[in-house]
Amino acid sequence: MRRIHDVGVNLQQSGIICKNGRLSLKIARQELCSGSLSLAAKYRKQQIYKGMISTLTSVRQVNNCVHDLDAALRRGDYEVAINIYLEADRLAKTLTQTAGSLKCVEGIQRSIAGASSMLRSGIDESLRKTACQSFNPVTYQALLRGYKTLGRSYEVLNKLDEFFSFDFKERVRKVLAKSIPNVLSVSSIKLPKAFADVPQYKFVECLLSILGSCTEVMWNFHAVKRWHDDSVMKGTEGEASDKTLFVETRMGLERARKKLWDGMQTDVSDFLKHASLSQYQVEDSLRVVEAMNLFIDIGREFSGRDSTTLQNELKLRSTAYFEETKRSITEDLRTMLENEQWTSVSTALRLTDMKEFRNLQT
Repeated sequence: MRRIHDVGVNLQQSGIICKNGRLSLKIARQELCSGSLSLAAKYRKQQIYKGMISTLTSVRQVNNCVHDLDAALRRGDYEVAINIYLEADRLAKTLTQTAGSLKCVEGIQRSIAGASSMLRSGIDESLRKTACQSFNPVTYQALLRGYKTLGRSYEVLNKLDEFFSFDFKERVRKVLAKSIPNVLSVSSIKLPKAFADVPQYKFVECLLSILGSCTEVMWNFHAVKRWHDDSVMKGTEGEASDKTLFVETRMGLERARKKLWDGMQTDVSDFLKHASLSQYQVEDSLRVVEAMNLFIDIGREFSGRDSTTLQNELKLRSTAYFEETKRSITEDLRTMLENEQWTSVSTALRLTDMKEFRNLQT
């Protein structure tokens, strides 16, 4: 019985141990699950916080880039502005992929689009001023690099053609605005209709100013073309992949200068059609003819072609002038023959025989 009692006691103790072990195991299992979930939650929260910090950092970087881009554009430093824009665009694309659901991303995208528009218009305006007003080879080369960085190299030729044509028309309008009375604005002047509104007493000076403006445009165009010619000849156009583009631009400028000269011929000829040279003094008429001939020579040297349009119009105006002069002189002689007394004289009469000229005798 004693042995049975000892076995019972041992069984009772074993039961208590098992019960306590199951309880401890249950607690351990619960702590393990809760600890794992807590650790996973903390890790997830950490990743979320890191993502938010990275997103906010990217937003701040993009905003800083936009501010720096505005400052660079105001300074006219387009090389720096282009690099800043490319960096901002890269950050904005990454931000769109990682945090496209954020409302601020839409604002950033609008800011980048606005910055892109400002950059494009700014570099275009700088190219217009550099090429058409005061050519600077260093600035021009920097602008070409900017166009290349933006992937717009093939737009340069069209832009130059557009800018020089616009600059020529704009210069003519400004000259006309000074000669035509009651002009509201330069933009309100319509060519060639406005040529007829120039008063005849201002025609000569207006024509000379127009010819001078055209000559300045040709000189600026020649400076740009000469830079491209020298770049191709010296091999300073950059990488080998750019040679084709430079050659195409050079050939395009050849076509553009002929087109520009044809436009000048047409407008100057239209303006000359409204001239009434017979109303001017001989000196003014000679000034017009001399200036036109010089302009034709400059245009022939500039474009490499004859100035048929201008030559024909100048010939018509000159012919009309001499015909009117002949008619006027003939009319005066007829009036003198009809209304004044005439005395026949001997063919041997000398000028000094007349009393009015006797004081000329030596």
